[in-house]
Amino acid sequence: MRLIKKLVKVLGFAVVAVVGILLLLAALPFILLAKPFSAHAERKREARFQLQKMQLGGGCYFIYTNKKKICDFVQQEVLPLLPADIEIVFIADKQLNTDYDGDFIVCLIAEGRVPGGYPFLMKISKEKVLGKSINNEVYNAMENKGNIQRLDEEIMNFYGLGYS
Repeated sequence: MRLIKKLVKVLGFAVVAVVGILLLLAALPFILLAKPFSAHAERKREARFQLQKMQLGGGCYFIYTNKKKICDFVQQEVLPLLPADIEIVFIADKQLNTDYDGDFIVCLIAEGRVPGGYPFLMKISKEKVLGKSINNEVYNAMENKGNIQRLDEEIMNFYGLGYS
């Protein structure tokens, strides 16, 4: 009786394994056929990103999120200080609020991202994406109510707009 139970258990496992292998073999041609298309789409996306990056050489971006504590401060105190030529990108619930192509901004953030969190400064310089987190500077400015001069200097220096 024990031998029969063991045999049924082993045979059950073998049947499941064989069915799994057969399903994998049946799906393999579809996987292999789809791979070149996805690779082509990725190359096309990367080429479009590189072209946009070249066209927007010198572009400056200020990226922030809807994190309540920072969002209100940024909207009331920081955004009014930014020059008009800096593109503001607001990320709310993983949705981008910008006039630019969403794929372009996602690639831009991925290429220029450095540790530290949002808000985030980015610029394209000589076809390279440079990024800087000003998270600590924003929190320091928030703690020193009304004293955002240091934060303003950090932003302007990053974009090369003064306060040398």
